[in-house]
Amino acid sequence: MVSLWLKSRLCCTACLAVSLLCAMPVYGTATGPEPELPDAAQMQRLLAGELVQQDERGDDKVTQARSWVFIRAPAEQIWNIIISCEFAFVFMPGLEHCEVLEDHGHSAVVRQVVDKGWATPEMDYTFAVTRQPHRHMHFHMTTGNLKVLRGSWDFIPYADGTVLRYELGLRPQAPAPGWLMRRNLRRDLPAMLKCIRLLSEAQDPRQAVAACPGQPQ
Repeated sequence: MVSLWLKSRLCCTACLAVSLLCAMPVYGTATGPEPELPDAAQMQRLLAGELVQQDERGDDKVTQARSWVFIRAPAEQIWNIIISCEFAFVFMPGLEHCEVLEDHGHSAVVRQVVDKGWATPEMDYTFAVTRQPHRHMHFHMTTGNLKVLRGSWDFIPYADGTVLRYELGLRPQAPAPGWLMRRNLRRDLPAMLKCIRLLSEAQDPRQAVAACPGQPQ
């Protein structure tokens, strides 16, 4: 039986990466492959307000998730929500600290601290980010108490808005069954992406924070 502590830790792990970019300045020259849109049937679901999510277990025991959400807002507006520490506290419960350790323009190193309460040990981790403004971001953990944490964001203009594509790969320090990791990702990531959509589409994002999982600072 998986302990309450382990379940809580995994839930927190699934929440981490969505806020990993919150402390970074908005510039850079990072490039990456052109992101692909979901197929036609999935695009219809996105336009209807649903989220599309895929998950799998990689050969290196890293649980991987890919998620898409359609947001009726320009990419720059969504980008500014995701990189903001102010709003990261809203869509990322337990985020206590963001600090830029290095800043080289096209890349940076950031430290964050997450505390989700008594059932989960405090998470103190450092990650590197590269960016191509309003198009692509990539992050990976350099030090911290997860074995693997990596991912990317893509901002794809579509119709009257933007398809936001999020990819996450993670592996916690404690052994955990893949099915539990995938279940927690399927449960927790949609709530955070819906919050980002809500904040991005709002005329005044500060008036929309009550519907999100975190707490404003």
